[in-house]
Amino acid sequence: MSEIMDTEPFSPLSLEKLFALDLPELEYVVEEILPSGSACLLSGREKSGKGLLSLDFCISIALAEPFLDRAVLEGPAIYCAAEENLRDVRARVAQRLGIRRNVPFYVLPLDGSTGDRLQLEDPVAMLRLLMMVEKIQPRVVVLDTLRELHSCREDLSDEMGPLLRPLRQLAHQTGTTVVVNHHQNKGGGFRGSTAIRAAFDLEWAFTRTDGDDEAGATPCGTLRVEGRHGPRTILKVRLGPNLHWELQEALITPRDPGARGGILTHLTDVNTWRTATEIAEGCGIKLKTVQNVLATLLKEIPRPIAVQGTGFKNDPRQYRMREPHFEGFGADGGGNLIPPDESPLGGKAGRNHFLGADGEAGSDRYTR
Repeated sequence: MSEIMDTEPFSPLSLEKLFALDLPELEYVVEEILPSGSACLLSGREKSGKGLLSLDFCISIALAEPFLDRAVLEGPAIYCAAEENLRDVRARVAQRLGIRRNVPFYVLPLDGSTGDRLQLEDPVAMLRLLMMVEKIQPRVVVLDTLRELHSCREDLSDEMGPLLRPLRQLAHQTGTTVVVNHHQNKGGGFRGSTAIRAAFDLEWAFTRTDGDDEAGATPCGTLRVEGRHGPRTILKVRLGPNLHWELQEALITPRDPGARGGILTHLTDVNTWRTATEIAEGCGIKLKTVQNVLATLLKEIPRPIAVQGTGFKNDPRQYRMREPHFEGFGADGGGNLIPPDESPLGGKAGRNHFLGADGEAGSDRYTR
């Protein structure tokens, strides 16, 4: 009774204290679709390719390579394999990486092939997970799959809510993005209690569109991104060479209807190659809006702009008007203005998920 009497009341923040806090800005591990320090649920039917998808973006982050034509925040990545045989995981990693080995990518076998096991209801196991995150400080940790990591009933909200809460807290407190793979039901709908989806900041829902039962078919699908960090984004993807997923189409609508004209006017005035960041600075338009408008412009027929560059760290994509304004007969004839097939980067740089969608652009740590 004395302990209750000595308990201090909650202390809410005044507005002065709230706005005096030094909170980190919005930041994305994969620009626009995967915030840093968030908990993400990656759902899909069994054997649909969600494991390959999560393995690919882990390795893309470790290699500082764009993922689905979007910039990534370079850093270590950990793939926790609780379902797949370690032999199969190693074969997939070898196919994705080739001969490269000096890469900050790690695999934690949780399939029983080693002594390591992770049960989310086990406080000791959760402490070991936290200690691993604090030691390696990864940008992202993937847990594949949820069903193998607990013994609770997935249709009971009273069990799943408390079970998943520590994962979300781990992501928020450490700044490491935690992605949990989860099986959909046989009809492609969400499986289990709604408390599973509610426990995460966002969901990536992957649906195969090529008929995943067809032998020899190239895996294709739709990735729907939806959550607390921003509007819904729908990406049409396919599995390319070396188990690297490729973007076929992104359903993106520029937020600023006047941005298109401003960007085209700026490119006409400067009459030279400009990165998305330089265009944003020259137009006074947010980087995210510029990137989305550029993506839309490259889908127009005929294209009003040209693009060059791979989008890798040392070769950023650059844009200019497709029909250059010549400075006389000695000007470049524009033969190098034939655009490649790649789409431009989408998304907005930023920092962790605590701020809203209006965070400022990030630093040069991004792959552009």
